[in-house]
Amino acid sequence: MPNTPTPPAADNTVSLGRRLANSWEEHRLQFRRAFRQARRNPSEKHIHELRIAVRRLLAHLDLLGTASLPAAVSRARRKLKVLIRTTAATRDAQVQLRLLPRLLRNDNHPERRRCLRQLEARTRHQARKLVKVLKCRPTRLRSVKLQEFLETPGLLWQRRLQAAMRHAFRRALARLECRLSDARNGEANALHHARVALKRVRYMAETARLGAARTRALRQLHTIQSAMGEVHDLDVLLLRLEKLAARHPRTGVWLQAQRAALQHQRVALLRVVPPTPANLAALFSPR
Repeated sequence: MPNTPTPPAADNTVSLGRRLANSWEEHRLQFRRAFRQARRNPSEKHIHELRIAVRRLLAHLDLLGTASLPAAVSRARRKLKVLIRTTAATRDAQVQLRLLPRLLRNDNHPERRRCLRQLEARTRHQARKLVKVLKCRPTRLRSVKLQEFLETPGLLWQRRLQAAMRHAFRRALARLECRLSDARNGEANALHHARVALKRVRYMAETARLGAARTRALRQLHTIQSAMGEVHDLDVLLLRLEKLAARHPRTGVWLQAQRAALQHQRVALLRVVPPTPANLAALFSPR
């Protein structure tokens, strides 16, 4: 890949390690606030903010790549990824409950009302379940001595850190390009994996301050991500409706009548997903 993204070089006042350490502490505090809010009130907004905070912390750890990270950092990465998976079911239930009335606002069929009641019950169940799980988890990443690790003095360490960040970001870009290529057919799982890879690149770029002079590039990635998110939300709703239809024959008959309209809306959403740049690395390469 000819154009290699380069994290900002250390200046005379604040080293690269110090900037990363300060950014880690800022996002760690944001994570603690979001965690406590989600534990008190697992609303769609608070769950969304918690997931963003977790992904920003993961972006820090992903950027460091193989820079001889302490064992505690690897444990923290695993715990953060578990938290992403733990909140996924609640987030999906909340999105489904919001999306169904909007998509079928003109449909007053009894089975639509049944589906709404089922989604409401599932959302409440998932929220209660999530609160119990979050109460058993600490809000602090106490074992992660990342600041001391990042602020190791010496020019050699700064160069090593820069090299690790370049390598990690290059791998993330390559993975994103592969995922986007797989998602061209519009298949649900492929689109979901491409969106996750896109989020990873975006948060890594923001963490490394690659986006400071690349605001347009980040906006472009965010637009693609948002459009893919609309498709993903519809996909998880369709999957839930299929499961409800399998348990209730009348719901299956109603869904059969609605399936064509829902698939038509999915095709329309796919059409508005912006095209991805031919060379993603060029968006973040030095100018």
